[in-house]
Amino acid sequence: VSAAKVRNLVVFCASGSNEFAWTAPELRGSVFGHYFHRALQGEADQPSQLGNGDRLVQISELERYLTHHVDQWVSRHRHDRQR
Repeated sequence: VSAAKVRNLVVFCASGSNEFAWTAPELRGSVFGHYFHRALQGEADQPSQLGNGDRLVQISELERYLTHHVDQWVSRHRHDRQR
């Protein structure tokens, strides 16, 4: 991606190297997909989620929300890490 040199391109991946991107039938899909959807619905912008509450989801809010919620869910339910 860095070689593409596309201005303003942001890529979010479900897992890091040497990690497993967990699926969760109880969430009806992947853990990452579940929280990505919730974040874009506005949860990542909420002050309770360390967002600024301006009704726009910023990249930094999305990253913070996903990093926290995905890893927390995987830790609790799969006893693993996913960051």
